[in-house]
Amino acid sequence: MTGLFHQRLPWPLVFQVLGVIAAVAFLIATWQLCLLAFTGLILAAAMLPAARVGARYRVPRGVTVLVVYVAVAVMLVLMGRLLWPALTEQWTHGIHNLGGKVGGAGEPDLKPAIPKVMGPDKHHRTMRCQCVPPRLNTRILNVLRELRE
Repeated sequence: MTGLFHQRLPWPLVFQVLGVIAAVAFLIATWQLCLLAFTGLILAAAMLPAARVGARYRVPRGVTVLVVYVAVAVMLVLMGRLLWPALTEQWTHGIHNLGGKVGGAGEPDLKPAIPKVMGPDKHHRTMRCQCVPPRLNTRILNVLRELRE
């Protein structure tokens, strides 16, 4: 009787499959810890040149790491300080311009805008987009007319 049950199982392959399943289950269960460890490894690799320079001048590694952290924090604060006014200005201009184009703070009702742009017939244009150049505006109207026909 040489049936299916009497054949020898490939145990190394079975253990490999079980090991991969266990590793994936472990990574899914502890993904936050793994992400934290991976981030720590990247930071340590990024600080290694500064630590070597500090070791050359006999600065303790803890002090070198602290100096690097403070330098990165200062750089991020200065970037935020420099970028914040420009970002807030762009935000206010964008919100101000969006209110005029969409029609206010409520839900935009864009259904009536399509017939106005396309016009009731081929030669009638009652509204032009003010946000695009005139040449592009006429091209857009031509495309809309072709789609309407």
